[in-house]
Amino acid sequence: MTDSFHKPGFKLHAHILHHLFSALDPEIIKAPLWDVATKGPAAYPSNAAFVREHVAALLATSFPNLSAPQVAACVAGMFDLRDFTAFKHHLRDFLVQTKQFASADNAELFREEVDREVASQRQQEQQRLAAVPGLIPQAQLLPAEDMADS
Repeated sequence: MTDSFHKPGFKLHAHILHHLFSALDPEIIKAPLWDVATKGPAAYPSNAAFVREHVAALLATSFPNLSAPQVAACVAGMFDLRDFTAFKHHLRDFLVQTKQFASADNAELFREEVDREVASQRQQEQQRLAAVPGLIPQAQLLPAEDMADS
């Protein structure tokens, strides 16, 4: 996800990560995820505790420019945010913090919101024009099947 070539797949990657962090519920995965042979069965109180520690260590080593509190806040948000939209915003904020994306064009990370806004603006403009008779050409007002009959 931190590779800039993966920006177009941001939403899909966010969905996958959101699902993986949500699956750490003790009712879903009962077997320990850590190596029980080396660490023992009681090394972590839960799979979530193990994954929290593992993800924090992975992020700390992969991004030495981030402080320990930044890494801890990122990991806490990944586990605590159950709403997908909030989770996605949290990931986007993390990517900007890593400075991997700070100097690059981040438009792809915001594509979904921009597309929604553009569609909303087009719809508002069409409604504004439709409110005044004669502003929209007659050909645009006819349904597609009526135009084929003409």
